[in-house]
Amino acid sequence: MRLRKRILELVNMGFFKVVPLSRVNYGPIGPHPMGSYEVWCPREHFPRAFSFFTLYRSGLTVLVHPLTREEVVDHSTRAVWMGTPAPVDLTALSKQLPKVPAQYPELGLGYSIPGRCDAKYKEDFSNEDDAF
Repeated sequence: MRLRKRILELVNMGFFKVVPLSRVNYGPIGPHPMGSYEVWCPREHFPRAFSFFTLYRSGLTVLVHPLTREEVVDHSTRAVWMGTPAPVDLTALSKQLPKVPAQYPELGLGYSIPGRCDAKYKEDFSNEDDAF
């Protein structure tokens, strides 16, 4: 829980903008067969958040993955692990969602914002049209 406390402190200081869930999953939930703690990070703050987890995860295993319409691919071939990878139950995920899951659009950050999926962002992910 030290990591969660430090994340909250850094958010309050303005170091980065991430959305840590208020709950800790002490058991399996969704595709994750063990306890977990979720932190959503918009792309604007990803480099700083990724660096933080790389340096301060204190031996914890961290799964980093995008949120697109392709949950199975997001949690497998697009996933990045810090530490020892853990099994993920891919059968609990959808191969193709009808639309990209919106993540905190009220913050005005990330790819879920209407109007953000213009040519500039599509150019960055030219083979990822589904993400838009």
